[in-house]
Amino acid sequence: MISINAYLEEVYSELKNQVDRGENLCELKTLSFEGGSLPDYTNVQIQRLYLLRYAFAYVFEYEAMYDEVLEKMHKPHTLSVTSIGCGSLLDYWALARVIKKRKLDSRVEYIGIDTIDWDYKIESRDEDAITFYQGNAQQILKDGNELQSDVYFFPKSISEFSEDEINEIAECFKQKQICKDTIFVCISVRANGASMERDIQRTKKIVDALWENGFMADTEYSKYTCYTENVGIASFGSEYDYPEEALEYVRTLNTKCISFLENGENCYSYCTCLNRYPVLKTGLIRYQVIKFERV
Repeated sequence: MISINAYLEEVYSELKNQVDRGENLCELKTLSFEGGSLPDYTNVQIQRLYLLRYAFAYVFEYEAMYDEVLEKMHKPHTLSVTSIGCGSLLDYWALARVIKKRKLDSRVEYIGIDTIDWDYKIESRDEDAITFYQGNAQQILKDGNELQSDVYFFPKSISEFSEDEINEIAECFKQKQICKDTIFVCISVRANGASMERDIQRTKKIVDALWENGFMADTEYSKYTCYTENVGIASFGSEYDYPEEALEYVRTLNTKCISFLENGENCYSYCTCLNRYPVLKTGLIRYQVIKFERV
C-alpha cells in the first residue's frame, strides 16, 4: 500500500498547485473546530488541508486501536468492519498496515459510511472488499436488517453527530439483531478535558444500548488509552515520515496567499491562523477499544 509520506506528498502537491493558481485562502481559515463548529468537508481544499494537518497522527492512532483489536481476536481469517464517519478511509489504511505488520492473512470486509464522498480515499488491497455508503450513518444503520460486523469504528467522528443522531445510532445498537457473539467498538475521542467528557458520555450511550441488547463490555465506558509522554510519532519507526516540504508549506500558509505575495501582508491580521503545525506527536491521542460479548 501507499506510504504515509507518499500519500501526504500527493495531497500537498494538489493543495499547492491550486494555491499557486492564485486562489484566495480565506475559506481555509474555516478549518476550525472551535465552539463546536465543523469545517465544510465538501470543499476539496478544506479536505486537503485537513489531511495535511491530521492524517499523519490519525493513522498512527488508528493503528494502535486496530492492533489492540487484532491482539484480542487471535488471527482472524476474515475481519468485518463498519466505519461510522469513515472520511477518506484512514482507519482502513491503518488496519491494513497492522495486518501487514503482524504478518496475518486476514481478509477485510469494510463498510464505510459518511455524509461526504471524500477525495483521497485509500485504495483497497486486492484481497479486501470495501463498500462505501454516502448518507447519514444513523439512517443507513436503521435501514439495515441486522448488524453483521466484528468491529464498529468511530474515527474522530463521535463528536460530529448531533445529540439526536447519536441517540438514533445508540438505538440501533439496542434494537438491531447483532450477528456476532463478540464485537468491538472503537472510538477516537478528543483530548480537551470538557470535549473528551462529552465524547465519553456518547460512548456510555452505546455501551448502555449494547447492554440492553444482551452484550457485556470488558471494561468501563470511561476508560481510555493515551500516551504518558508527548513524543514524536516519527520515533516509533521509519515508516512514520512526514514530508519536510509539506510541513514547511503548511506552517507558513498565510505567506502563500495572493494578497501577501503582491503586497507583503495579508488582507486581515488574523490570517496567521492559517499557520498550523501538523499533528506530529502523541499528546492528543485518546481512544477507546471496548470488547463486547453476548451474555
